[in-house]
Amino acid sequence: MTIPTTREKIQSIIKEMKNVFFEMDEVIEGLWTSLLAEQNVFLIGPPGTAKSQIAKYISRAIGGKFFFKLFHKQLTVDELFGPINILALKQGKFERVTKNTLLDADIAVLDEIWKGSSVINNTLLVALNEKEFQDPDSGAFSKIPLKIAIGTSNEYPQGEELGAIFDRWNVKYEVFYLQESKNFKKLLNSQDVDPIPSLTISIEDLEIEIKKAISLILPDNIVALLESLRRELEKQGIINSPRRWKKAVRLIKAYAVLHNQKTIEEESIAFLENVLWNQPEQQSIVKSILGKLINPLNQKALETLDSAIEIFKKTESLGDNDPYLLEARQKFASMRKSLNDLCDQAKKISKSTLRIEEAQQKIAGYQKQIVIRLTGESF
Repeated sequence: MTIPTTREKIQSIIKEMKNVFFEMDEVIEGLWTSLLAEQNVFLIGPPGTAKSQIAKYISRAIGGKFFFKLFHKQLTVDELFGPINILALKQGKFERVTKNTLLDADIAVLDEIWKGSSVINNTLLVALNEKEFQDPDSGAFSKIPLKIAIGTSNEYPQGEELGAIFDRWNVKYEVFYLQESKNFKKLLNSQDVDPIPSLTISIEDLEIEIKKAISLILPDNIVALLESLRRELEKQGIINSPRRWKKAVRLIKAYAVLHNQKTIEEESIAFLENVLWNQPEQQSIVKSILGKLINPLNQKALETLDSAIEIFKKTESLGDNDPYLLEARQKFASMRKSLNDLCDQAKKISKSTLRIEEAQQKIAGYQKQIVIRLTGESF
């Protein structure tokens, strides 16, 4: 029997997670990509959207140490990095008790991240970026084994003083309550317990995959594409620091390894739609520019999907006899046909059809739910 590779195990874990955490596919992929790139992720969304639960699941899947801390104005450095070791201090040595602290963690969730004090924020600047802790009492530096920090909040940071700490979250996702009724039904029938992964890898295996990603070389066509991307973003007033671009490169390398690419492909650059924006209103601009640069056919598919989502949202508040349901069904059928045409075009020019196929599947799901409401039968 063939022994699965670490990457194959990770893909199996990802598949399992998608069956546990509904409507979180993109976030799950993003967290694993960020883990392989050792980058931090910011999740914004209302309470109860499984932000911490997902992080805990990944921690269990890699056999890692998990740390959680709810931020507030009275939070102290000792609570994050451990209290001073009194016994060692009596012997003239300054050290902290680091067990079960951020200094001991592989994966950390920092909840309500914007509610910490300025002292905590300043301490985190180095900790999140360089994975080092500079003790404010002794000035000594300590390495942090942290692979990924996940900051969570139900709001974006307010005020310029939080700008620096916001910049440390290189990957950003918005998460929401469940939108589709079929997933709500699955949720109601699921167990009210923390899910346990059925498959795991080791930290040592993870390290090997991380090193694979680091060792990838950027092909000339990808360098040229990133240069074009920077110019187009700057035309729109979206400026990213050299540090952000360096982090972006690590992320696309990690994405390539996660998806078993022998070399970095243009499609990997699409991941940066979650990386290269600084303000919420810039998200759609970054996404549009990336779509046009990488694969215009994918961009058309995403625009079609956006229209389908708006139509489906409108139907959710309507009665089962509303005539708009028939109109929506016809629109979804037309959209699926146009996506099939896009798929054929992409294949002819050897472009990836992944995003187009994902849009097809989602719209097919919307159409199926409409048909069930109209007839009581699936198609």
